[in-house]
Amino acid sequence: GKAGFCLEATDLFLARCAANREKDRDFNIALLSSDVVCAEVALSRVGDMPLDDAGKARIRGLIGRLSVEASDLNQNQQQNLAPEP
Repeated sequence: GKAGFCLEATDLFLARCAANREKDRDFNIALLSSDVVCAEVALSRVGDMPLDDAGKARIRGLIGRLSVEASDLNQNQQQNLAPEP
């Protein structure tokens, strides 16, 4: 028989953090801003990644920056949806 394997959203997020291309950052911001991925859960899994300490620190820093960008995006979207007085 054949088997298919699918990444869980947080694992996909972390893989894309490791690649860290512009398209990966945009995709990851969308995952965070739509609440598909929780930054705290992602941060808790970084220690299990097959990276050295510097690589893990880089990923943790990136997750923090992406979280801020996702939060800013959500705030801007809410402002754009607010009814005008």
